[in-house]
This record gives sequence, C-alpha cells and structure tokens, in this order.
Amino acid sequence: MKDVLKYLIARLSEASTWRGLVALATGLGVHLDTMDADKIVAAGLGLIGLIGVFFKDKTPPVAPESVVKK
Repeated sequence: MKDVLKYLIARLSEASTWRGLVALATGLGVHLDTMDADKIVAAGLGLIGLIGVFFKDKTPPVAPESVVKK
C-alpha cells in the first residue's frame, strides 16, 4: 500500500499527468453537454496551457557513457 501511494504521488507531481486528467475530463464534458461543447473544449485547452506554464518540466536522466554508442 505504501509503494502504491508513493507511485501515485510521484505521478501527480508530473505535468503530463495533470494534462492527461484535464484532457480526459474535457472529453467527458463534451459528451455530457453537446450544446456547450466549444466552451468545454476551450476551457480544457486553457487549463492544459496553464499547467504547461506553471508546472516545471523534469529533465530526463542522462545515459551513462557506457550505454551511448559512439
């Protein structure tokens, strides 16, 4: 249980997780109310953009010299 909680917390600290959740909620909202679909999509895209602005991207780890082919 403790490992699962650590995994979930690690995923929630990633911007891609939040963008995915907003995109999923936006997609579900479009299907719930087709009259306001354009407003729902615009709000979802706006939230995804804000997440991109305020969440810091993590730098990928650098491969060790022994792994990189020359």
